[in-house]
Amino acid sequence: MSEPVVYLISGANRGIGLTLVTELAKRPNTVVFAGARQPASATELNKLATANPGKVHIIPLVSADKENSFAAVKTIRETAGKLDVVIANAGVGTPLEFALEVAPETMLRHFDVNVNGPLVLFQATYPLLKESKIRKFVAVSTPAASIHTGSQWPGGTYAYSSTKAALNWVMRKLHRDFEDLG
Repeated sequence: MSEPVVYLISGANRGIGLTLVTELAKRPNTVVFAGARQPASATELNKLATANPGKVHIIPLVSADKENSFAAVKTIRETAGKLDVVIANAGVGTPLEFALEVAPETMLRHFDVNVNGPLVLFQATYPLLKESKIRKFVAVSTPAASIHTGSQWPGGTYAYSSTKAALNWVMRKLHRDFEDLG
């Protein structure tokens, strides 16, 4: 049997992240490290890990926390010995506020989680990723980040849409600067 493909998914406690972990856990020869801010309170994720021992590992992972991200990668190295695919899914998209309402603190929080978070995760995972034959780093974005179409949407998505647009720029730049990654 070939080596398993090892994934790390941030923001795995609900929504898209939990769905990704659920679907990946169904695949043969796959190991998933599911990052969550508070693993103890991630009820559905804990059920999934219990149902898939040795296949789904829950690890504490806080977006944009450099020390925490490097500690998570250390755990992955010690447990699996490698990392093949990172899906930077953790994000924030609330509250939805209009231009005259959105607080600077809201904008900064969104930037920290939606832009700094994936960049810090890349910094932490790159040394292990570059040892893999697969080497993939993917960030989850949104059509709301499109300067053309996203700006046409009604509603107050200033913080969410603008920071996801910034994330797209960071990912494009990483792709150019680290061509060895898929």
